[in-house]
Amino acid sequence: EALIEAEVPAAAIDSLDAVFSNPQVLSRGMRLELSGEQAGQHIAVAGNPIKFTPHGRETHGFPPRLGEHTGEVLAGLRARAAANDAMAGAK
Repeated sequence: EALIEAEVPAAAIDSLDAVFSNPQVLSRGMRLELSGEQAGQHIAVAGNPIKFTPHGRETHGFPPRLGEHTGEVLAGLRARAAANDAMAGAK
């Protein structure tokens, strides 16, 4: 309310329960149920409001576990740093 009174653009933030029970969210197929690799792993996430396919079918994966891709990311960073060092040494 204070933001509105100060003429700062603002809006209320809905709870996840309110978001996932919203008729517009449901009719647009924006509630996605994802299953993990382990039995019993299920989460609900909000889908992209912009639909790129004519039938609204998109593929979604379960979020990675903490540290799941750390090795790949660090290897890529090391390779990029080595390439930068090589370029700097060539000057």
